[in-house]
Amino acid sequence: PRMLRSASATARWLAGWAIRIGFGACILAQPGWAQTTHNDLLRQELQARDLAAAGKLAEATSVTEGLIAKATKRLGANDMNVGSTLCLLGYLYNRQGRFADAEQALLRGVAILRRHPSAQATLGVGISNLSNAYLGLDKLAEAESALNEAIAVTAKSGSVTKSDIGKQFCNLADLVRKRDRIKDVEALARRCIELQEGATGESE
Repeated sequence: PRMLRSASATARWLAGWAIRIGFGACILAQPGWAQTTHNDLLRQELQARDLAAAGKLAEATSVTEGLIAKATKRLGANDMNVGSTLCLLGYLYNRQGRFADAEQALLRGVAILRRHPSAQATLGVGISNLSNAYLGLDKLAEAESALNEAIAVTAKSGSVTKSDIGKQFCNLADLVRKRDRIKDVEALARRCIELQEGATGESE
């Protein structure tokens, strides 16, 4: 029988490709914004990122939650920046093993980002983190579906390297293995290797 990971072990394992790819700046200047509004929100986002980089995840989460409340009030609940910051919050929840909270934040963030064609790169990372949240909750079918979509969205956005997409295929192969679909693992693993070797060749 398949052994389930503890929440803490899963959280460590789920550091995953989203950390390697990372998030771009969530708070992006919009036409008509007062510069002070943008600077204030961006300053708070950078504070959250610095705290997360220092391993102070609880503090980073608290700052990000405050940032979402402030951005929602100033920009509106469906603003692209609110969506991307919700995805950042979900990522932080995932790293702490708070997978149910991550799922809810990411579902909200992804729903907002789907409405903004210019946010495809962030959408791809958000969907990948949603896959990680599903995996932490042992919702393997949902995790696989989300990861497949994340690969498609990320590749279409053109914002990441072949190596990064290859890592996504490696994660998908591992997820399929967990679902006991051994016949599918080889093709996915081969695609992972092809993309990463191709990326190495391009950089030489």
